Amino acid sequence: AAGRAAPVEVAGALALDLTRQTATLHGRPVALTPLEFRCLAYLALNRDRPVPPHELLEHLHGDDDSREQNALEALVARLRRKLGPGVIETRRGFGYLLAGG
Repeated sequence: AAGRAAPVEVAGALALDLTRQTATLHGRPVALTPLEFRCLAYLALNRDRPVPPHELLEHLHGDDDSREQNALEALVARLRRKLGPGVIETRRGFGYLLAGG
């Protein structure tokens, strides 16, 4: 749980159980791939600031240069379809963050 007391990170109606690697939205389970969960967990653990795309890509894929920003945009688009509008915000020029954090 990254040294935090609670293994559950909450951002608005979204709750991420970092131990069980599960997500709920408004108390209902959300089916996520491991990559989608890692993306949301990183945003939740850094919810006090926008996470720049290059930092998020590096966290998700390491130093693999074959991953492009288009892949990140597709991942965020999939998450937005699953979670609905307004859960993941884009701050132009800064990065992504979870709403309600």
